[in-house]
Amino acid sequence: MIPIPPSTHSQQGRSIIGFLFGLIFAAAGFGFITFLALPDLTDWQQMKSWQPAKMVVTSTRLESHSGDSTTYEAHATYRYHFNNQLFHGQRVGISTEADNIGSWQQQTYKRLRDAEQRGYTVNGWVNPAQPNESVIDREIRWGLMALKGILGGIFALVGSVVAIASLSRTKTKTTQSSTTPWIGNPKWQSNPIRSSAVSQLKGIWLFTILWNAISMPAPFLAFDEFMAGDYAVAFVLLFPIVGAGFLYFAIKKSLEWHRFGPTPLTLSPMPGSLGGKVAGHIDINLPYSESRGIEITLKCIHTYTSGSGKNRTTHNDTLRGVAIFAEACFGHPSPSKRQILNATVYAYGA
Repeated sequence: MIPIPPSTHSQQGRSIIGFLFGLIFAAAGFGFITFLALPDLTDWQQMKSWQPAKMVVTSTRLESHSGDSTTYEAHATYRYHFNNQLFHGQRVGISTEADNIGSWQQQTYKRLRDAEQRGYTVNGWVNPAQPNESVIDREIRWGLMALKGILGGIFALVGSVVAIASLSRTKTKTTQSSTTPWIGNPKWQSNPIRSSAVSQLKGIWLFTILWNAISMPAPFLAFDEFMAGDYAVAFVLLFPIVGAGFLYFAIKKSLEWHRFGPTPLTLSPMPGSLGGKVAGHIDINLPYSESRGIEITLKCIHTYTSGSGKNRTTHNDTLRGVAIFAEACFGHPSPSKRQILNATVYAYGA
């Protein structure tokens, strides 16, 4: 049965909210990459040309931040000579944010505190073009880098998918008359009606490929830190494991589509109507078997929206459902030389 659609304004309102929600998510992801991940990579590349220097540590402290979890940040001040001039610095590592990825912050603080207390120097690096720029540890922390890249990429990916999907819904023409809803919906005008499995399968594969492209490098980036004893970075393995789950799901759906085929539905008459005949046939790319029963369910669904504002809710109530086994008849062979099974159902509903 043709569902009774909710109001056009309600559909457009939900689509706009979904688009804005996705846009915020995507902006957060791209911002995470732009302002946190990429600057670290840029600094790491530039610091490769910096010159070594001996740093005299003058003060140290370990700052902790409590919230959902405790993060740490090692601070230090030091002095050094470069080109016979005295300079002061305070940059400890490439990343300047507090974190709890591994124990780099605590170990670095301990090393610098020991140097301060015992009076010996530590190795550091100075920008020869700007000698007032310096750092003690110029090595990039790949575990932290993987986290920034994965989180930013996933936020950007999910947000973009939600925004694009919501935007596409706003472009869909909605019906102006509840008595002839197929006139305003292009998906209901063609006969046969094509299955949405292909477009869904493309979306699943696109999401799977992007997710794995973002997450699969993570274990390799974090390998050195893991071997050095920072076992906490092993959590980045969760992302490629989830990616493997998406890959399994995509392959499973692909095999299902290959088994059943496009399954076009031809209605006669087109469309079915309340109180009248709803009949048609579905082409299924399966060899005929007397033992195989194909059950088709016809439902009359009442879709309506109640409430307003934040309390707005869309309901889908099944007023009546009819389940019937399809009768098989034979059509032309499929291009793959397998027999096409045509299922015809006749159902009457009030």
